[in-house]
Amino acid sequence: MRAALERFLESDVQGSAAITADILEALDQIESGEVTTWEMTGNAHTLVLTPEGAEIQPLWTAGEGAKPRRVTLAELRTGLERWLERLKE
Repeated sequence: MRAALERFLESDVQGSAAITADILEALDQIESGEVTTWEMTGNAHTLVLTPEGAEIQPLWTAGEGAKPRRVTLAELRTGLERWLERLKE
């Protein structure tokens, strides 16, 4: 699962602090119950957030990596916060 999150960050968020902040804001909205679902499609994946977790859906269908992967909202938040720290370096 961690590999799917890393691929998502590298290919879809890339060097954008603004996209990272947008996803973190969406996480806040999901966790507070303000919204029940949120979706973003990037270069290689679609990210779907619900109160039950985050699903990373590859846009390409070849190979084992093509299966949707789930991570908890906490795992996603940690990954995004670490990614944002790297961007600031």
